[in-house]
Amino acid sequence: MDALLPVITLLDHHLQDQAHCTEHELIKLVQHAQLEPFCQFDLKQSKALFNAHFLLKHCLYRLQEQGMRDRAFVLEITSVSIKRLPYHSGAYALRPSDPLRVYYLNIDHYFETSEDDVNQLLGDFWRRYLLQNDAQAALETLELSPEADYAAVKQSYRRLAQKSHPDKGGAPSEFVKINAAKEILDKHFVKKLKA
Repeated sequence: MDALLPVITLLDHHLQDQAHCTEHELIKLVQHAQLEPFCQFDLKQSKALFNAHFLLKHCLYRLQEQGMRDRAFVLEITSVSIKRLPYHSGAYALRPSDPLRVYYLNIDHYFETSEDDVNQLLGDFWRRYLLQNDAQAALETLELSPEADYAAVKQSYRRLAQKSHPDKGGAPSEFVKINAAKEILDKHFVKKLKA
């Protein structure tokens, strides 16, 4: 028997009643129902958060396939919401290729992704995110005003890094975010000195 069938069944029933919800709401639902392995995930840990995210998406894409195959419903899965819509003829023909669906349906990715891989992904994400708003967002991440100098950046970084360090009970994702902000500000202040 497939160990994730109870999760898929719960998601199916929930989405029949709640046609629109978020990934966070669904993870909480499955954890509250004490379904394995979700009830064991400590979502403050980056690897556990990845595991919960991956398995939920895996179950949702399987449910999406089931709805299409049975011509019962269309499950729209985006980064911000999950919507259950009525099935309409031609839904298969109109569905574009979705590399995320392919990724999440391959359960090997769940087992092959290490904690280092997750932290690298988070670091890459935060670097890209912070680069969008450049130094301003990085300063906000380090809880600094736009007028802060480099000495204030170093001081705030040390304080926040010590507080969020995983060896001291902090969240690895927060630690990665703080490090990414510091890297951006290092580059920002070097450019200012050269100008």
